[in-house]
Amino acid sequence: MPIPVPDGFKPIELDDKPVFDELFSRFEPEISEYTFTNLFMWRDHYRFAWRTVEGTLLLLSFADERKIVAFPPVGSTLGPAIDAATVLATDLGLPLELHRLPESCLQQLQAEGCSLAATDDRSNWDYVYRQADLSTLQGPDYADMRKKISRFTRDNDWTYKPLDEEAVTECLEFQTDWCTAKACHENPSLHDEDIAIREALDHWQELGFTGGIITAKGKVLAYTLGEALTSTCAVVHVEKGSPAQKAFGAYQAINQQFAKETCKDFEFINREQDLGEPGLRRSKEAYAPVRMVRKHVATVTT
Repeated sequence: MPIPVPDGFKPIELDDKPVFDELFSRFEPEISEYTFTNLFMWRDHYRFAWRTVEGTLLLLSFADERKIVAFPPVGSTLGPAIDAATVLATDLGLPLELHRLPESCLQQLQAEGCSLAATDDRSNWDYVYRQADLSTLQGPDYADMRKKISRFTRDNDWTYKPLDEEAVTECLEFQTDWCTAKACHENPSLHDEDIAIREALDHWQELGFTGGIITAKGKVLAYTLGEALTSTCAVVHVEKGSPAQKAFGAYQAINQQFAKETCKDFEFINREQDLGEPGLRRSKEAYAPVRMVRKHVATVTT
């Protein structure tokens, strides 16, 4: 059974958005997890609960009965938040782990005197690309992507449009068909992702994220959801393409169109992690990232 949310913490709710947005604006995040949209849509999966400690955000996951998981604290001084999490874990008789820690957060905690034992969490490293590369696909690195988009264009008279109310409805319908084809009900990861996607789409106006869809003959062939991560970097949370043979190249097309049409005011695009899946890793590496956002799992050693 999940751990009950302790006193002093509260689950993430829509009304919390201004608090998170203000903190992420003052302390721009590196990691793809840190937008309010992403935390809200996955809140039930992780059983997130939060509080502030001396003005710093302390975000904990209570989904695993065997341990407490702390996500990176957000604020000017981080140590007191980790101290509070350590006390809570001790009171509950559970180990504490710090997850998704970027290099900067790990270094700041160590500089503040936190003694941490950290290991790389390669499966959760974020891939960051230049917007110009993803939108133009110029050069030999992107020859295969251009070829797939050309085939997609030959097979489909398609159009791209940004997310709006009509497109959200179409995305929900497409997601139902996609999950039927992929048997999401038989795959816990896909089932949980489907719930998270629907949470986001059901609240898209309140959350304020963006996205786009590709349609052909009135039918959705691909869609994507994303938003600003920082003032210079966008983040892609969701990307889905039709599994139909005629839609081969849909993923490459929606990737390029979102970068070109919707992310043109950003220098970089964070396309999140590969989750350790070999096929997804090959795909993300093939797009030639300009950098990786390294993340760590850590424990407090003193």
